[in-house]
Amino acid sequence: MRRTYKFRLYPTKRKAKLLDEMLVDLCELYNAALTERRNAWEHAKRTTPVGEKPKSGISFYSQSGQLKDIKAADARYKRWASASQLWTLRRLDHAYGAYFRRMNAGQRAGLPRYKSESRFNSATFTTGATFLERQRMLKVMGIGEIRINIHRQVEGHVKNITVKREGDKWFALLHSEGIWYEPWETTGASIGLDFGLEHLVATSDGEFIENPRFDKVDSAKLKYLERVQAANGHRSEKRKKQIAELKRKNARRRRDHHRKVAHQIVKANDIIVLEDLDVRKMLESPAKMSESEKLKFHPVTKRRLNGAIRDAGWGQLRRFIETKAAEAGSLVIAVDPSYTSQACFECGHVDAANRVSRAKFRCQECGHEDHADVNAAKNILRRGQAPLSAPA
Repeated sequence: MRRTYKFRLYPTKRKAKLLDEMLVDLCELYNAALTERRNAWEHAKRTTPVGEKPKSGISFYSQSGQLKDIKAADARYKRWASASQLWTLRRLDHAYGAYFRRMNAGQRAGLPRYKSESRFNSATFTTGATFLERQRMLKVMGIGEIRINIHRQVEGHVKNITVKREGDKWFALLHSEGIWYEPWETTGASIGLDFGLEHLVATSDGEFIENPRFDKVDSAKLKYLERVQAANGHRSEKRKKQIAELKRKNARRRRDHHRKVAHQIVKANDIIVLEDLDVRKMLESPAKMSESEKLKFHPVTKRRLNGAIRDAGWGQLRRFIETKAAEAGSLVIAVDPSYTSQACFECGHVDAANRVSRAKFRCQECGHEDHADVNAAKNILRRGQAPLSAPA
């Protein structure tokens, strides 16, 4: 299996400055490569005969072959590891690959954009960066040795290392492979999970895991900082950093909560059935709503709903459950969530009127009553168990 370990780096002021300079140079390389690709594509579209598919002739391999000449022309790039520069070009190639994949699938796709220095915050090394576990150091070409806080043992083989900047802090992400996990002790239990906003998770056992709403707790402070920044305009660099740090803090708290919830669920169950939610579609902008959707949701209400869904972080929680289950040897099944909140668990009758309120469910056919989210979780569990109980 693979795992990524994230450790805090403590560079000196001089080395932090060198790290900043490295990211600036890599950002320039990324933008220059993007310019070459865009110009080649525009030239190909102008010169290709009508009816034929234009080809730019620019790829990762053609651009990586130019690095030797770039280093000869500009001494700045000689300071840094070639692996980090190759990974920067690979990063652009991945962005173009994602663009063409979405475009061919008929999805909304935008061309890769230029990066500003403030938004280019990471460099990845396959070589040129060495993790010295005993010395508690990370050695980076052109930078030197940086003290690293190792708070847990690194297992497996470290394949590549990413140095990342988050605000004024630096982190090392060690991407390790070849990790073997012993299966956890089996419990024989199965559970269905219904994701929500009032409760983060409602289980088929009738239990609820509360939604901390980290963004809502700090919303007053965030709005104050945004008002101050808007009043001061571009001069309010300090407020801008405070806003970014507050958002990062909430993201860390949410990530920590989701990891604990995922561990709690996987530890107690061998089979976990959850909703296969298309969160990206649920978070569509109010501006893209159709007329029928606008009748159902006011744009302001939709915007608030989107904020609440982002704050809940269903997608991240699902990823953590799947990762933990893979380590434990548990089974995760994702089922279609359609009508799980309207169908009666006892008799199977489906009717929108069954959902009396946000919390109350009462079947119009058989009179069965339950908490609406618990009833949905039971339906989700049943859908997940149906293929397992069917004859081969």
